[in-house]
Amino acid sequence: MSFVNIIFLAGIAAAAIPIVLHLVRNVRARQVPFSTLMFLSPTEDQIVKRRKLQDALLMAIRAAAVCLLALVFARPFFPDTTIPFLSGPERSSHVVLLDNSYSMSSPGLFEAARDETVRLIEESNPGDEFSVVVFSDRPRQLTTFDSERSVHGSAIASQVVSYRTTDFYEPLRLAEEILQDARFENRKVVLVSDYQRSGWSGALENWNLPSGIDFVTVPVGDDERSNHFIDDVRISQQRMRASGARSAALRFDIIPVRANDQSPAMLSVDIEGAGVAEQAIPALDRSRVTVQTSVPSTGTYQGVIRLSSDDLEVDNSHYVTVDVQDKPSILVLGGRNRSRYDDAFFLEKVFDLGDDGLYRFESQARSSITAATLRGHTLAILADISPLTQREVDVVADWVNDGGIVLMSQGASLDVSRYSGILEQLGVGTATGVVNATAEFGDESIVGEVDERHPVFAPLAATGGVILRPEFRRYLRVVPDSSASVIASYDSGDPFLIERKLGAGSVIVHTSTIDNSWNDFPVDELYVPFLYQIAGYAAQSSQRNNQFIVGDAVAFRAVPGAAWRVRTPSGAEYVVGSSQSGLDETGSTSEFFRETDEPGHYLAVNGSRRYPFSVNVDRSESVLTPRDEAEAYAAVASPYVEQDPSISIAGPVQEDDSRQSLWPLLLCIVITLLGLETLVAHRSRGVR
Repeated sequence: MSFVNIIFLAGIAAAAIPIVLHLVRNVRARQVPFSTLMFLSPTEDQIVKRRKLQDALLMAIRAAAVCLLALVFARPFFPDTTIPFLSGPERSSHVVLLDNSYSMSSPGLFEAARDETVRLIEESNPGDEFSVVVFSDRPRQLTTFDSERSVHGSAIASQVVSYRTTDFYEPLRLAEEILQDARFENRKVVLVSDYQRSGWSGALENWNLPSGIDFVTVPVGDDERSNHFIDDVRISQQRMRASGARSAALRFDIIPVRANDQSPAMLSVDIEGAGVAEQAIPALDRSRVTVQTSVPSTGTYQGVIRLSSDDLEVDNSHYVTVDVQDKPSILVLGGRNRSRYDDAFFLEKVFDLGDDGLYRFESQARSSITAATLRGHTLAILADISPLTQREVDVVADWVNDGGIVLMSQGASLDVSRYSGILEQLGVGTATGVVNATAEFGDESIVGEVDERHPVFAPLAATGGVILRPEFRRYLRVVPDSSASVIASYDSGDPFLIERKLGAGSVIVHTSTIDNSWNDFPVDELYVPFLYQIAGYAAQSSQRNNQFIVGDAVAFRAVPGAAWRVRTPSGAEYVVGSSQSGLDETGSTSEFFRETDEPGHYLAVNGSRRYPFSVNVDRSESVLTPRDEAEAYAAVASPYVEQDPSISIAGPVQEDDSRQSLWPLLLCIVITLLGLETLVAHRSRGVR
């Protein structure tokens, strides 16, 4: 027992006051004979003895009341630590971390981990408190500190294995935070896991549990687990001229975890509309296997690549979404009648290569631009066209927002003021006038600086020359908008190529001409590579990513009232993009779908638009090699072996208020004794 205010124990000395008074009152006086009292009858001895007994009882009651009153003010309580000369367990605060990453999905492994966690809690010392955290690459606290075993047991029993990877840093850091609210000084972190080596990230290299927190390792599973899985899938398309169909060649790597795992495996590729292709793999020795299958027409196809079963089933399937497309299409809209050396002439010579070309090429004279005009094309080149109407500008902006790429240039029919208005409406910038380089600078301009990180120039930069050699006699001076980016500029500092991103697409403005009326670029050796880089950039931008990893966020462009509806492999449906906030200048907003917690095929629908995509588990989790238990302990436990007892660990240790509830009981006893003293004293006066 301990006391909050030990100084009040000095009040126990006041218990001597009743004893002193009792002794004073019972001092035997000297007998003096008195003649007038000689004829009175003496008092019986029985009554005298009774009075003496009552005085002793009053003395004891009063002394006890004083002692107990001193104890009340001293506030006695029972501390957590046991009495030194009595054996008994210390109460502790435990945070138990239970691994539910998909490497724990081997038959019976996670069930064994749950049972071991429950056993540790049930066999702990009475009064110990626990908090349970389940984790994969992100932790989730199931229960707060509680000494009731059933609370933790029911929470653990409801847990299942996830499809996510392992990351030990976040749960260990969360455990440290939880222990700051622990009631007991003896604190522990218990890690129940298969201790997969890939889960020990670099963040743990400079991190340890603080001094005063014990780390307990509880490994589960067999160190000799074997596994095979599909590590990589590369999809390419090849046109079949005879039928006009497309074939998809699927490439994938099979990587065994154990080098001595030579068991045969069967590989199957099941693409909807193309049937099932199977191939036997005699040995899992990291072989690259190529499978080719044909589909009847262009479109989007989903399928699955499967390996034969092993102990870890979840990574034996790889889900794919294949966009089988025709050649990317380039549309050229010219402003003048076709002549021998106009813009369309040079572009046709570059792109129109028939069946051997990489792109479909279409050239039209200037006409009204409608949504039907642009539909189905990947890149639209507006070369020396007359000014667009407001309706046509809106059509172009809508098409760009949906993922199209527009390349704009000018020429003989240029009207600077009206062309500047179009650039301003598209958010590119403001045209101030045509620059005659020879007259203003005394010589032709060249391209002086390019953004080598941009996809258009990154491959060209490797050649060393980029496009510095062509000479530009004239160009349009444009002051770019703050939301646009200059990806190439002349040696005068004026922009040569400006890009303005709108929604899922871009507007690219070429400030000179595509033909040779203002420059000699068309006869330069880098003219064709430059245009093919722009076309490739457009083709790449038009292809949406349809392969994701569990936990990835999928981006959508949505407008209020036209939300995307996403259906998961389990059939659950989510609504994405119904928010009115965060709208950009196009009236749309970027929304993210984050419920990609299960592998399989997903389908997003927005009106007539459909966006199928596939989600797979992260293959880094498929390497089941565990980390040695002693090595794991050394990486996490505090580097300080002993803690200075004069230094308290982080976080206040709160005394349980129930252990300080003795003083009200003692006060009740004091009040009872005072009442009893009053009663006994009253009867004592009556006897006298």
